[in-house]
Amino acid sequence: MPATGDASWGITANADFTLLDAQTPLGALGCQPTTQPSTSLYVKVAAGQFVNSTGAIVSFAGFASLLLTASATNYLYLTDAGAIVVDTTGFPASTFHVRIASVVTSASAVTSVTDARVALGSGGNNLNTVYLALASGGTVAASMTIGGELAISNGTNTPLVIDPVANKVGFFGTPPVVKQTWTTLTDSTGGVATSTLTDVGASFSQTTLNADFATVAAKINLLYSILHAYGMV
Repeated sequence: MPATGDASWGITANADFTLLDAQTPLGALGCQPTTQPSTSLYVKVAAGQFVNSTGAIVSFAGFASLLLTASATNYLYLTDAGAIVVDTTGFPASTFHVRIASVVTSASAVTSVTDARVALGSGGNNLNTVYLALASGGTVAASMTIGGELAISNGTNTPLVIDPVANKVGFFGTPPVVKQTWTTLTDSTGGVATSTLTDVGASFSQTTLNADFATVAAKINLLYSILHAYGMV
């Protein structure tokens, strides 16, 4: 601050205001250059805690001096496990993460810091509740309103993706698709279905062939009925 009676206070006051402007990203997981004004490609990230995708509280110790890529936009975020990542392509599109900031650099300094933290979220049924309930063998609300895709994942494996808007479902990492159509086979062979396909041999008979075809048709139709019962076809 300017000293009492100091007539040339403008430069000092402006420097103080610049310093205050730089303090915008204060608080947990806040990011700012290591010096004000920036004279290097280093930023510091404050310590903090967050709740990850499993509902566990993860502590981040902070980073006193984190080197960024020169002449680029650096996207800073924490993984679901709490490890800090600097990426010049953007924030992850499909993996759990906590956004910190996007930082633009010149060849030798930080030129801007955009706070990317999300402090609050909205929703009647928080999805963390779903993860916690499923992980503990509990139940969730009878109905939920979801505006986009819901992926059931542990951060590595994604066995189920649901898109209620487009009415699509995807299993084991495959893109969601609409319900498939399937018509049952009409068995006109007259054969008797069993649980075994019989070798027709060199001197085959129509009865044996018909029985084999009837058995295959019966198994295919059984598979259809099971999938249909679960609404998959």
